[in-house]
Amino acid sequence: MEFVDAFSHCGLAKYKPLPDLEDAMNRAGVTRAVLVQHYGEYDNTYIGNIVSTEPGRFAGVCLADYRKQDACREVRRLANGGQFRGVRLHMDSLEANTGLWQEAFRCGLNIVTDDTEGVVRRLGLLRSFLDDNPTAVVVLAHMGYPNVSEAPGFTEYRSIFELSQYPNVHFQISGMRMFCDYPYRALWPIVSQCLESFGPDRMLWGGNYPVVDEEEGYVREAVFVRAGGLPIPADVLSKVTSTTALRAWFS
Repeated sequence: MEFVDAFSHCGLAKYKPLPDLEDAMNRAGVTRAVLVQHYGEYDNTYIGNIVSTEPGRFAGVCLADYRKQDACREVRRLANGGQFRGVRLHMDSLEANTGLWQEAFRCGLNIVTDDTEGVVRRLGLLRSFLDDNPTAVVVLAHMGYPNVSEAPGFTEYRSIFELSQYPNVHFQISGMRMFCDYPYRALWPIVSQCLESFGPDRMLWGGNYPVVDEEEGYVREAVFVRAGGLPIPADVLSKVTSTTALRAWFS
């Protein structure tokens, strides 16, 4: 059975190089991974070369500087190069450069988005984009950055589940360690509600290596998720850990 990590990092500067990630993947039993460029790094060559060398094992998500005048042209170039299936666009960019989101959609790229202050604070902007582009594939990375102080009801955050009405919006369970300690019990109500709203066919798991306590934390979380540690029924768990990501990133 495939076990796919739909959000991890590797690099030569801020994060660890590919051999370190591969070692963690092998220990965790992860068979494929989506390599997401980290914020602040606009040279996507390293990830692009990895994908070119091992396209069956890795998919790439590039980053373009939305503040630059040639941002749309850069996204077109990256998309046309065939190395990247997606682009990472912070919610700031939707407010400042909606045209870049439009260009990513036209290029057929999956849009991976997040916002450290919470996606819900700009929910209206995102809904407006999706109303205009209802078939755009948008991945809500890191669970849209929930505020765990709202647990267990998540009164304000719950509005994020309104996005499930758009058929290609995906909810990514990743970055859990950034919000609370293992075994992430404060986030379990979100996982349950996500399953009800989005369904397992639009849910993905991402390991967020090496942010999740580097290799040991990565392996622990992968084993925990695959063993059914989160409130995801066994009969649909393979969709969250495999099928959805294979369809979105490797088909």
